[in-house]
Amino acid sequence: MTQQTWIQLPEKRFESEELAPVQHGLSNHPLLQMDELLNLALRMPADQVRFYSGSQVPITQSLETVAERFSNGMTLADTMKHMDTAGSYVFLGQVQTDPVYKALVDEVLDQIEPMIIAQTPGLKKGNRLERREGWIFISSPGAVTPYHRDHETNFLCQVRGKKTVHVWDARDREVCSESENETFHGAHTLKATIYRPELEAKARIFELRAGDGAYMPYTNPHWVKNGDEVSISLSVTYHTAVTDRIRNLYRVNHTLRNKGYQPEVVGRSPMLDALKYASYESFKRAKRLLKDDPHYRTTAYT
Repeated sequence: MTQQTWIQLPEKRFESEELAPVQHGLSNHPLLQMDELLNLALRMPADQVRFYSGSQVPITQSLETVAERFSNGMTLADTMKHMDTAGSYVFLGQVQTDPVYKALVDEVLDQIEPMIIAQTPGLKKGNRLERREGWIFISSPGAVTPYHRDHETNFLCQVRGKKTVHVWDARDREVCSESENETFHGAHTLKATIYRPELEAKARIFELRAGDGAYMPYTNPHWVKNGDEVSISLSVTYHTAVTDRIRNLYRVNHTLRNKGYQPEVVGRSPMLDALKYASYESFKRAKRLLKDDPHYRTTAYT
């Protein structure tokens, strides 16, 4: 029996740092239909589910506070049962914590892992797609997902309906400055990630329908506008040794800058980057050793 191919990577050479359209075979998957998603939402921990009024949200709204500011006044169950008229957005985060959906996320990523590893500079045979996660987005007609960045590399797969996705290249320093990168990675916040309409011309726009998808490299900024019908999308995301290194170098720079230093920007000096990364890894190892020490305390003495 032929195995279903879930995500079809571009026919030409796959480039890990380049945006790319993809096709997928997930639209009819039983786990991604509304009834099953409602069951999933109701059994998930509350802190992994967000829902709010999506049709009135501006592009500039912070994704970190949108659920608080735009409550739809409905229960989760009622929201999902009336998505066509609820004017709402439902987010199911880290669905791989559910064993059934973990199997789906792993099956999807297992198929494409060898090609991604082979075509990612800095990775080698034996490396893995790490910290695999799944995210499901269910939205009413016209709902907006504000401008933001994610901390993962992302395959966004449109399962039902239509949506327009505006994506920028995170390597463009006019779009993502060194200062923003340090805040984003070092403080793990979107406070410095701000939509600027004058940069809209730099965005690449994907018009996604069921069966379409977009490969979005690590931390690429984006915002999304839903079409005129209910939309369901699945994102499968991951980290690699390469993206972890980038994140940790920005964390080091963020810490150094907060202590009054002026660190060299990431990527300008490979030698300094190597030194900073080695220091960071040594610090992490020391913390792990201390935590294994029975005399080490993580809380104050009482």
